[in-house]
Amino acid sequence: MSVSSATKICALAGLELRLYSRYSVAVWWTFILPLIILVISRFRMSELTREYYSSLLIPGLCTYVVLTTSLMGSASYIIGMREFRVFEVLGLLGLKKSDIQLGLLLSRGGVSSIQCVVVMLTGMLLFSIAPHGWHWVRLVLLPIGSLLCVWVVFEISLLVSIYIKTAQAATATATVLLYILIMFGGCFFDIAVLPTYIIGLCYVLPSYHITNIWTWFLGEETHVLDSFLLLVVYAMMLRVINVHFVDTRHRCH
Repeated sequence: MSVSSATKICALAGLELRLYSRYSVAVWWTFILPLIILVISRFRMSELTREYYSSLLIPGLCTYVVLTTSLMGSASYIIGMREFRVFEVLGLLGLKKSDIQLGLLLSRGGVSSIQCVVVMLTGMLLFSIAPHGWHWVRLVLLPIGSLLCVWVVFEISLLVSIYIKTAQAATATATVLLYILIMFGGCFFDIAVLPTYIIGLCYVLPSYHITNIWTWFLGEETHVLDSFLLLVVYAMMLRVINVHFVDTRHRCH
């Protein structure tokens, strides 16, 4: 990648960040709402319930942030750019489709990283979870984990944008996927309460492993290496599908 392309990609990512910060609806659903849920949960739960549920609520809200920012906020947005021929304009400026996708990924990754750090630290403060030992190292690695999680979900949104023709249909499709990923990804409850035949499906969903990573960042011991590796495999597999195995006529993102 040339210096000129890298500069244009960074400029595009910065522009996306500014546009996103001005979109009040997106900021409400992906940032303010999780913080409100944390505050309400802190003061409405009993001490025993808070101690148990905080290890589920905080990672679950971080997963919610990643899913809403990268899935709900990307698929319809990409189709909107396609409908208004924004990609053609950017192409005239020398940006390839892969460069535009990278710029969008960096902007979504940046937004999610900031939001997840704030949600994580706010939750730790409200529920009196004190960092200890290697916990500080985990928090330093949090942006890297956030970018990996965003990458997987962003590739899913790209796949949605390939086959869906309108922004409204993309929003509806992303909403259905969002419910499935949250409900069966163990975001806000232990999947052990689900029937055995459904638990197998939960282990396959990327949202389960995203939540597993956030739980590790919170200080809990999980099989985080397995989740990291599986998410990398998911991301690379989806990237190959999006780039090589989809007809060029449908790859307008």
